Amino acid sequence: MTVALVLVLKLLRGHADWGPSEGVYALTSRLLLEHGGLYGGLVASQPPWVYLFGAGALSIHDSLDSLRLACGLAQVVTGMLAGEAVWRLTANRLAAVAAVPLVVVTPWAVHQHGLLLPEQLGAPLLLGAALLAARPATARWAGVLAAIAVFAKLPFALPAAALIAASPARAAAARWAAGTIAAQAAAFTAVFGTGFWSQIVKAQVQAGEGFEFQPRCP
Repeated sequence: MTVALVLVLKLLRGHADWGPSEGVYALTSRLLLEHGGLYGGLVASQPPWVYLFGAGALSIHDSLDSLRLACGLAQVVTGMLAGEAVWRLTANRLAAVAAVPLVVVTPWAVHQHGLLLPEQLGAPLLLGAALLAARPATARWAGVLAAIAVFAKLPFALPAAALIAASPARAAAARWAAGTIAAQAAAFTAVFGTGFWSQIVKAQVQAGEGFEFQPRCP
């Protein structure tokens, strides 16, 4: 049912919500796939995962439809995780099943349907981390997912820290989160250089001033 709703939204809305934010992320992903040089000649305002996700979708099929399909599937995953959360909270099968499609048709999800945005990646990562953090046996993997979310968008560090702090095995979750953050920082610095840090930090600092990086490639 949830997949059907996503397809209906796609058919009804088409490319109607194409806008500046998604345009920057999509074009940056396209240029990354074609030229490389992310955080070098290709300026970017977010950590790499959103661009790598977009480039992966475009490598399968070089079209806006491919991006929208990939992001729509991410929303389906978010809905499924929400259904699991409702089941754990209520043990009500009907409520859990209903939650899955309802998440896809919430106002924000409908408005942002299929758009390539960091929030599309952050939602399933953080919700998955919250579910894993609730149980000591899986808390370490909550730390891993939460840390990956931070490298989708830096402000996700706040909800990531909150869900780790609420875990009954917060020490294990925090250790694994710290290790995953350190591993990503080292890997992305090695691949993209120090421009990776200077560009995303500058973009976040100036975000409140209406500043937005525009992709450019030589």
